[in-house]
Amino acid sequence: MDAEQATLLANLIDASRQDNSKYNKSKRKNRKNRRAHLFEQRQISSDDVMTPAEAKPMPAHSSSTESLSNNESLQSEDSAALEEPNKALYENKNETGETEIVHATSDKEIDTAIGGNIELKKETSEYIDSNDFVSSVEGQNLDVKELASIAEEPPMCANELNESEKKAFVEDIPMAAPSVSINDISFVNQYVNAEDILNAVYPTFSNNVHGFKGFFLGNSGTKREDFIEKYVQYLYNAGKLDEPSPYIVSFGMCPKEIKERVFYVISDLQAAITHLFNLEDFSDDASQQQKYYEDIMQRIIMAPAAAYIVFVGTEDEYRSFISLNAKTSYLFDKKVVFPDLSNDEIVDIYEKMLPSTHKNQFTADFKSAALTFLKNNRRYFPFSNEELASYMLQYGIRQDELKLPPDKYDPKTLEKAFAQIIGMKNVKSQISELAKYLQIRSKLIAAGAKLPDFNLHMMFLGNPGVGKTMIARTVSKLLFDLGYIRENKVVEVTSKDLIGAYANQTGIKTNKVIMNALGGVLFIDEAYSLAISCGQAGAEAIAIIIKAMMDHKDDLVVMFAGYTLEMKQFKDSNSGIASRISYVFNFNDYSEEELYDIFELKIHNIGMTINEEAIEKVKHLCKQFAGRKNVGNGRFVDNLIQKALTKHATLDLKESELLELTAGSIPSVQEIMTTVD
Repeated sequence: MDAEQATLLANLIDASRQDNSKYNKSKRKNRKNRRAHLFEQRQISSDDVMTPAEAKPMPAHSSSTESLSNNESLQSEDSAALEEPNKALYENKNETGETEIVHATSDKEIDTAIGGNIELKKETSEYIDSNDFVSSVEGQNLDVKELASIAEEPPMCANELNESEKKAFVEDIPMAAPSVSINDISFVNQYVNAEDILNAVYPTFSNNVHGFKGFFLGNSGTKREDFIEKYVQYLYNAGKLDEPSPYIVSFGMCPKEIKERVFYVISDLQAAITHLFNLEDFSDDASQQQKYYEDIMQRIIMAPAAAYIVFVGTEDEYRSFISLNAKTSYLFDKKVVFPDLSNDEIVDIYEKMLPSTHKNQFTADFKSAALTFLKNNRRYFPFSNEELASYMLQYGIRQDELKLPPDKYDPKTLEKAFAQIIGMKNVKSQISELAKYLQIRSKLIAAGAKLPDFNLHMMFLGNPGVGKTMIARTVSKLLFDLGYIRENKVVEVTSKDLIGAYANQTGIKTNKVIMNALGGVLFIDEAYSLAISCGQAGAEAIAIIIKAMMDHKDDLVVMFAGYTLEMKQFKDSNSGIASRISYVFNFNDYSEEELYDIFELKIHNIGMTINEEAIEKVKHLCKQFAGRKNVGNGRFVDNLIQKALTKHATLDLKESELLELTAGSIPSVQEIMTTVD
């Protein structure tokens, strides 16, 4: 029903309400009973629906009386309606070819209604949503008062019904195709995410609803493919599809014509993302490929409303894919996420795959150990579901004794990381407190506590070389170990990775960086430059990042880093920044003692030693440069080591002296100054 038809229908309803003197309000039934009453009315086929040409207006008195005389079956209330000046009759052919009388308001509104083609079309859905309360009464010739009685109650949405009401909802709908019992959908209950599946596909279980467009997401080896197979079989049995199997095709091979009675499963979304998000390759071949994929995208978007199209991929691919075209998330608005198999399911698969030579070793103790192994280590593997079970199997049967792979999880990761970090007592203390909070938060949630939402976005303030990037990686590993991010990854960028060289490129580049970082940490170094030196493009990038910090707060941690003073300007450039930052870490410059400790630690890590004379020279250099502006803190140490190794290589050394730095290996203050200044 278009806007014009909806307006006309509203006018009819309003007019009917004004003339309600003969309407007995005490006999109104509840919403469900009224709907059931309407569904009991005669259903007509799409060929019988009254069109503007068929619905011919008759003069309010003489013509209507003549028509009345030709229809002996007209009931008394219809006759009474003729006597009222504000009522008229329209003739309509029923299924047997006989003329029926349809009530409506008269005068100017009647002529307008006829000209506006008020009809409830066959292709409208029986699904009652908040936008079109009459879509469920398709094909009915209804008195305006009956329509008005529906309108007086809020519209009903199928999602609001309980299970028994849903069953009644479907059974009440006039079926255009062979009826399929609601019991046939019991196959949905076998899936862990049955409720999500039902919410997405339930309308299609009615035979009057045709078409489905959405995303079925999940990693390889979930039960997604199994559900698709059963769902397509169901639709085929219901007479909606021509084939009992899905048409599986990669995005780049999508057919030129998308038919209504075929169930399309489109995979390889990454190829579409790669070609449509191309910002680096400007060759003719790349441009042609991009145009080719743009045409495919347009073809899918313009597919018939009654088509069955499902995209399959991961949640990361979904987030990137829907950003390619603004219409996608609206047209393909159904999304079902199929979760990974549970640890118990993976162990069951593992047991079934065991060869006979090792089956007797799969004891209750081994099963318990396997479950513990998966609980602690599963997130560290690039495999999932059946692939993970297969990996564990291949490792376990290499020898006669059945074994599990070595543990990757280390509960002392944070302590070991801190042992490699010199100084930063205040930062280490903050991170330790954060770790304890995240641990107890997970336990509280597992125990049933309803904690408020929070985010983990951070800001690192300090001069260059104080370890901001190193701490970002340490925090990322901590968040991954505790299960607060899906991947142990840090995407490190600066403003040049976000700002486009041409108009409209900044948004694309920034969104691409964000999509790459989802599931992990986005570390933006020298973030202040976006506000200070990038103009309007910088403001655009900041706005996009701020929005992503809210939209993806459960799947993305953003860390801004930069000089303390300049970062204040950055924070003041957009009020949304400060409100989205939960943790601020202040990094102090290293003292001379800490600079030496860093030097010694790094020399030790590369497998070398330093004699007493060299130690004194290094400490003297650290004293000279500690606290000096633009020295670079840890970067000064890196520079010192590089120059020391260069000088060491020029010395005439014996084989036994190669791994020891001597006084002759250490550069002078003047040699260091050439780099520092």
